Amino acid sequence: MGETSACDRLAADLRALREASGLTYSAITTQAKKQTPLVKLGGSKLSAWFSGKNVPKKDDDAAFRYLIQLLEPRAKKHGVPPKGIDWWRARRDEAATERTPPAVPTKAAPYPTTLPAAGPHAGDTAKAARLLRLLPLDGPWLRWLEDAQTMFKVPLTVSDLVCDAHRPLEKDLPDYIDPELHDAHGALVTALAALCWELNGMNDISDEGQPVLEISHPGTSAERNELNRQACQARDGFIPAYRTMINLLNRKNLLPPASLSPDALPRQAGPKGTPPTRSDAARLRDTAAEPHPRTPRIGQGMPERARELRQAHQALAHQGLGEPADEAWEHGTTALQDFHHTDPGEPDWVLCLADDHPPVAVAAPVWQAITDAGRADPGQDALAAIGFPIPPADDGAPWLIQTDVESLNLAGGHWGAGRLTRRGNDDWTWEPRPRFSFEQGRSATAWTSGQTPALRLRVVLNLPWADTDGLEITTQRRRDLEQKLPYSQLAGAMTMLSKRRAADLPAARWTRTPSYNSSRSLSYQCTLTTTDGAPALHAAAMLSLPMTMETSVTVCAEILIDDRDAWAALLQPDWPTQLTLEEAQAVLLGAWETAAELLPEAIGASQLRWSSAPTTELRLSSERPGPNGVLPPLAQVLDLTLFGDGDDHRPGMAVTITATPCLAAEDRRNLLRQALVHMGRAFGYVDVDPDALR
Repeated sequence: MGETSACDRLAADLRALREASGLTYSAITTQAKKQTPLVKLGGSKLSAWFSGKNVPKKDDDAAFRYLIQLLEPRAKKHGVPPKGIDWWRARRDEAATERTPPAVPTKAAPYPTTLPAAGPHAGDTAKAARLLRLLPLDGPWLRWLEDAQTMFKVPLTVSDLVCDAHRPLEKDLPDYIDPELHDAHGALVTALAALCWELNGMNDISDEGQPVLEISHPGTSAERNELNRQACQARDGFIPAYRTMINLLNRKNLLPPASLSPDALPRQAGPKGTPPTRSDAARLRDTAAEPHPRTPRIGQGMPERARELRQAHQALAHQGLGEPADEAWEHGTTALQDFHHTDPGEPDWVLCLADDHPPVAVAAPVWQAITDAGRADPGQDALAAIGFPIPPADDGAPWLIQTDVESLNLAGGHWGAGRLTRRGNDDWTWEPRPRFSFEQGRSATAWTSGQTPALRLRVVLNLPWADTDGLEITTQRRRDLEQKLPYSQLAGAMTMLSKRRAADLPAARWTRTPSYNSSRSLSYQCTLTTTDGAPALHAAAMLSLPMTMETSVTVCAEILIDDRDAWAALLQPDWPTQLTLEEAQAVLLGAWETAAELLPEAIGASQLRWSSAPTTELRLSSERPGPNGVLPPLAQVLDLTLFGDGDDHRPGMAVTITATPCLAAEDRRNLLRQALVHMGRAFGYVDVDPDALR
């Protein structure tokens, strides 16, 4: 037995590396598409490399290098030591050299004794050569089609070659000069189109270890058998058309000599037989021939979605959607494919077919903004986080997102629905679409140890910013904050509570708490006390950078009524210490603005990307137990009359707002009112009137 070729050794090494890494073709392709710039590693390219059909080219070094750097660290975890990119490049170069045979000297043709007959037209000769390059006579693809009893499974080496040949042959110009060749070529292209249509409807199951297309399972065996019959019929229509074309080329002296060997001629399709021994000339051509350039097809790589992609492309082609730029790929249940613009000077498109939404073609710069916006997600899957574009109008028609769009809506990601908006300098910002829930973060009750206030009105912000490692609370920023706190909206809200009761008790003196102050956290308080030192009103502002158990920046601002009797002692006689719902709204607004806009200045946070959706938690709670040890109803310390009839025995209520934390004053006021209505109805006040909270 002869020595294994360098090409086979490279392919075997690549297969062993992939198997050790545990990654499938689909996983490799998906990871490659997440890279910036995009790494083009489609399923067909990987299949050709791993099978030894093609050798990675030097001008495709970026893809080859990425493949090795992706697989080796994972294979190392399973006991396969890395060899390094230089070793792999040497293997690749050796295989490439082997694929390039030395030039074979040719003998000079003898001087003709008679004048030759007129040869075929040069244009027809060139066109025939292009046909034979795309559909070579001595290729194993043809033998497989002739011998196959069924078409339930078709090797990718056959389907890729056949389908890749269709569009170049269909678009090949100029036409044959010879009328017989012209007609035969037209019949061949028609038969080839029918065969490709059947192949494109099959499923690529190479990720399961079989590099084949397989007929789908539509439901019953009878239906699947019918699909096989249709595929066989298309195959049986193609082979005679191909045979007719080849015989005609031969009769008109347009076949090169190597094509005339007995094993290179098409056989009659029929029962499976044993192919004859290959000729030396055919073997030499297999070794010497350069792979023909691959022209991506619409839906290539996702045959089960090819028809949908073709229909979407047809609907949008008149608006600038040109030829495919790469294979189709999937993200979950969404099918995507890159396309060129019909104007070579314009950016490419990404055609997106997401469930429950009409097809959309997104200009490449905007698509890049979408993936950049979600790239900081801990799962490192931008599209799974941020979702896909949704149309402004729900008419079901395919649509486009041009490069000049200023904003677009997104949905379907685990961040929830959101909006991507263009800022200055072509920067884009993602913001969640406002919504309400009752989910609480880890810090919902942080900084409350040892406290039992009569009433707590609290706002907690969970700010999941990316790249927070460099943030810290510097000495200068801490000093700046200490100067601003007495003039903050939180201080103003605390002062307002007493002013509405004819008492001038400003929240002017803010001090650091005994704990929770460092370069990564801050905590300040302002307390109004009676003459004997009993706390009456208390305001607090806290911030903490991410730690082991908390991945978000957490900010809190709150006002507490520590003791209603102590507060009453600071007021004129007969003034009530029960707050109105209007006052509670004012306190929550002041706390929200302070937490969202003032406190983050202490860490220098500005224009940071999100790694998930930010939330704002509102909490209204009665926390001082009565003599019987039971917490009193919230309604005792907060007048809930505006909520209407409901369950007045609850000691507290809370609601979470998912929205951008920094808002215009009127937008924040409206969102707060909507959140309180949502909270009230969920906690039993089903008749709450939004207009009553204005």
